[in-house]
Amino acid sequence: MNLIPLIAEKLGVKIGEVFRVKDKSGVFQYDNLYKFEKDRLVTAENNRDVLLNWGMSHIIDAMVCDCVEIIKLPFSPKEGDTYWFVKFADDIEPCIGHLTWHGYTIDYLNKYCENCFCTEKEAEREKYNVAEKLTGKKWMP
Repeated sequence: MNLIPLIAEKLGVKIGEVFRVKDKSGVFQYDNLYKFEKDRLVTAENNRDVLLNWGMSHIIDAMVCDCVEIIKLPFSPKEGDTYWFVKFADDIEPCIGHLTWHGYTIDYLNKYCENCFCTEKEAEREKYNVAEKLTGKKWMP
């Protein structure tokens, strides 16, 4: 039985999504970028199968045992992709909007402020964090 899709789901990453791994003390112990393919974990740089590499095989054990933290890379939309972002103004409650990426100034502003999300659900989950980071104001749900 192939458990990779279940492991990826448990960790909150999609098949093919690139991520980093750090230990619970906040140190990046593993310098590689990783991604799950449909039936294996590979290094994103060269598609080297982690489970077949003796020196790296413990990483998936650490992921499953919740001994490390998965760090998702910021979403980077491409031309024509729809992305979700957090909208806010002065004292108005932050809300979620969406745009189609065309490389306009607003697209790059959202991207470099880490205010681009693949789904509405992700944007909703992060809206108070994004608004606080960009305004310096503590928002309460």
